[in-house]
Amino acid sequence: MNPRVLSNRLILVIILSLTTCQVFSLSEALAEEENPLGLRVDVAGFLNPSDTTKTYLEVYYSLRRHLLYFKEKEGIYTAEMQASLNLLTKGGDTVDQTSWTNVTQVDNLEELGDKGYLIIDQLGAVVEPGEYVLEVGVEDRLSESWSTLRKEIVVPQIRGRSLSLSDIELGYLVEPDTNRGVFYKNGYRVMPAPPGEFDPIRNLIYFYAEVYGLKSGVGLDSTYAVAYSVLSEERKPYKDFSSRTYGKPGETAVIMSAINPVGLPSGDYFLRLEVIDNATGEAVTGQKRFSVTESIDRLAARGVVWDLAERHPEAISIDNEKEAKLVRNQILYLASKRELKTYDQLNLTGKTNFMKTFWEAKDPDPPTALNEFKIQHYARWDYANERFSRFRGLAEEPDGWKTDKGRVYIIYGPPDEVERFPSDLGTKPWEKWNYFGLQDQAQEGMAYFIFLDEDGFGSYRLIHSSVKGEIQTYNWQSRVRMGNIMR
Repeated sequence: MNPRVLSNRLILVIILSLTTCQVFSLSEALAEEENPLGLRVDVAGFLNPSDTTKTYLEVYYSLRRHLLYFKEKEGIYTAEMQASLNLLTKGGDTVDQTSWTNVTQVDNLEELGDKGYLIIDQLGAVVEPGEYVLEVGVEDRLSESWSTLRKEIVVPQIRGRSLSLSDIELGYLVEPDTNRGVFYKNGYRVMPAPPGEFDPIRNLIYFYAEVYGLKSGVGLDSTYAVAYSVLSEERKPYKDFSSRTYGKPGETAVIMSAINPVGLPSGDYFLRLEVIDNATGEAVTGQKRFSVTESIDRLAARGVVWDLAERHPEAISIDNEKEAKLVRNQILYLASKRELKTYDQLNLTGKTNFMKTFWEAKDPDPPTALNEFKIQHYARWDYANERFSRFRGLAEEPDGWKTDKGRVYIIYGPPDEVERFPSDLGTKPWEKWNYFGLQDQAQEGMAYFIFLDEDGFGSYRLIHSSVKGEIQTYNWQSRVRMGNIMR
């Protein structure tokens, strides 16, 4: 599928929170005997710029990798899939159909132990607006297992002349993309979430939508507002997020954001998006259904919580000097100088005992078996190394924790909002991380951090913060504007 290109797209990206972005889901909506490959399907409709009488429809599907049969050949394990898609009218006439093959590989069968790993793909077609029946089928060619889903869909009519909104696409991840791959949108890779299910320990709920028909001109307001909220399953207001006003990049704009499901109890919800054109007062809304798996407390009660001992055995017992050094790095931003000095003077047994006392002192709820602070810290540590390491895959050990972004993330957690500003005429790429809950630590107003990509290669450094004790450069705006980045 060739990605569409819309002109005048908004390049300011707002993310309401950040956390680890592993694809993970604990619930199974369909029994394996009915859906042996764990197939899930979702769709979203967008404006088709070349012919606005039709709609560009994207179809997303996912499979659970551990349910596929893998065959070994020359030390590599491979699974083969045959997939098909049929788009039918309500009367059963074929509108579009296609079939394709897909192959996935793992280096060893131990990788299949991750039962939350999803194989995700998408494809697109240009169709007339209306009601359809979508059939997607996937066969595991080695085991001959077959999953088929059939669902009724509505393809919206999007003319784009008046204020209108595309469907909302849910995603597991949004990140910069220079390769223009199958998930490419507006300079970013949007990894779709066909199941629409999100785990409060590991997932953010990313979403993507496009706005059309914004009015601009002499004497007209050049801004528009975007508001996000979550509705209950009964479509009643449950939680509101921030409303922001932006400058219009043209007649079209892109919304890429994310909300954190940690504060949402398990259950089904609707994401509501509202856009207001401040030039005309027109408003348009869209909704998308999603679900949140069980809360952290309920998962812990069932013993189905993130396994700290498996991912970080050194957090339980320090058995050698290499682990001792790793643990010191892991607590570097939390421990005082006196605590670090004490730790350095102990033998391995002493270090293990020291860490037990260290974490117990930070446990927010000591009577329970779960140390929420410790789990939170290691989740932040893993996320920082996964997302901010400078030489991912090349370095012997990930170094994301050493970066400025990694340090801030580990200490303060996911920001409530991230404003991303790619390079433009006269500016370098920069980001602003806002923390609504740290006002008491700010010099004045909102707590925030400014990161600048000095050389244009993605190495963001902290150049200013309003938080007490952090670096403060009051002319940081001039550093952002200094020179141009040529690509």
